[in-house]
Amino acid sequence: MIYRNQFSGLYSSDALPVITGRLGGGFLSIVFLLFSLISSGVLAEESANQLIDDLGPQLAERNSVANAIDQIAASGAPGKRMWLEAILEGTLYQRKSDQKMVLVNKQGSSFVLTSAMDGSALGSACKREVSKVKINNALRRKLRSAIA
Repeated sequence: MIYRNQFSGLYSSDALPVITGRLGGGFLSIVFLLFSLISSGVLAEESANQLIDDLGPQLAERNSVANAIDQIAASGAPGKRMWLEAILEGTLYQRKSDQKMVLVNKQGSSFVLTSAMDGSALGSACKREVSKVKINNALRRKLRSAIA
């Protein structure tokens, strides 16, 4: 089949038909706009969830926990309330092997690990393999006000 190239006026058997006109151009613009909005929303959610792992080094050091709590509270991350409550309840830990932030459920002498970022199961670990995010009373007050 031979198609006419709308821009150069040349005919070619290789060219695909070009959608032109008000309907075609507007439709393509809407599709592109919707794709951009959807992909930016997905990227924003992924980066918001990545926040907890990015703040892992700050949460591991007692002097910078307050700053990390402020950053989590100010973020638009969907899991921020869960993370703040986990810090307050003492169930947010950092896995030493890869510095990944994990939620811990103690079962006997082992800890069942869940990813703080996406909630996926990460298996179990012993106490030596994880480090608890430690807080004091001032940080507890800060966490309670950030959660409320």
